[in-house]
Amino acid sequence: MKEYDLIIIGTGSGMNYVGSILQQNPEMKIAVVDKDEPGGICLTRGCIPSKILCIRLNLYVK
Repeated sequence: MKEYDLIIIGTGSGMNYVGSILQQNPEMKIAVVDKDEPGGICLTRGCIPSKILCIRLNLYVK
């Protein structure tokens, strides 16, 4: 069985915290587990794509 210092479940916006942990401890062994595509719903299908669509529509209307 492999051993890790940190196991992260889900790759949503909370992954920003992982970056700060890695900067302080670059030798850590980390496993990331996600049932869907990396980035979570907000990044891939939710908030961010919706905002981009609204911005583009607003530019089109102008």
